[in-house]
Amino acid sequence: METIYTENAPNTSIATLLTSPGIVTEQIGNYLQISTLDLHLESSKDIREEGPPTFCIAIFLDGKGEFSIDAGEVLTIQPDMTVVFHSAYPVAGRTLFKKDSHIHCVDIRFSLEYISSFGIVNLDRLIPMFEQNHSVAKATMLTKKTPFKLKEISQQVFYCELEGIPRSLFLQSKALEALSHVLTIFDDTKVPLQLSKSDHTKIQSAISLIEHQFDQPWTIASLASTVGINQSKLKQGFHLAVQSTVHRYLEEIRLTNAKHLLEQGHKVLDVCLATGYSHPSHFSKRFKQRYLVLPSKWNQKKSI
Repeated sequence: METIYTENAPNTSIATLLTSPGIVTEQIGNYLQISTLDLHLESSKDIREEGPPTFCIAIFLDGKGEFSIDAGEVLTIQPDMTVVFHSAYPVAGRTLFKKDSHIHCVDIRFSLEYISSFGIVNLDRLIPMFEQNHSVAKATMLTKKTPFKLKEISQQVFYCELEGIPRSLFLQSKALEALSHVLTIFDDTKVPLQLSKSDHTKIQSAISLIEHQFDQPWTIASLASTVGINQSKLKQGFHLAVQSTVHRYLEEIRLTNAKHLLEQGHKVLDVCLATGYSHPSHFSKRFKQRYLVLPSKWNQKKSI
């Protein structure tokens, strides 16, 4: 096992402590650092770091390991997990990535000065929206299953082929989009939602149903009935969780899966039916609106 130590390093992140072709770290101005990790570890990595105050969104698309701050409760890192971290003080952290694991992660870090400019001083109001709370006295650390929107953002960051100024602007926009998604609850212009922890769990169940059973003819009424929540709470909580309406989210999931099925060589009619569309003409219209090309021409566009 390799053990790596660092302390009092500005803009410290796990990515900056490992040297590998599978890691890209980009500093944008003095307020934003974005790292992408795509690693196949041949040996375990035990990383011990002491970093400055920061706000971090780490989106793990794949990978397993452990993480703790200031010798607090150990967080088990799992695929499809998002970790949100905030501290106004320097803290000591320890990360263990295990041998033979594949780490696929986007790590977005904002300076505390930048975050504070929005009036964000703590994450207490976010806690009910997260599944696990591993906070300690000096820092807040929350985790949850990665929402579809954050998956999409992380994939766009990973596969961005732009260079120079266009790349920098694109990465900034994606980082701010991720921040906006996570911090929607801080919008004080909205009426506070009266949702219990049980309500949040049911809303996550509804999201999971859409993501895994997108071929079903879901409506707000049928979805609310299935997970056991009233329609008003479902609509409000759904927008808070994924920043979208139920209908738009369902269609985005369907079209994303349709694109993947087309790339696998399936026929347009089969893809149409498999993704919950009853009429091929409607499917083609919605697909073209989303991807600017008919589904029958999608693979031709991909090869250009």
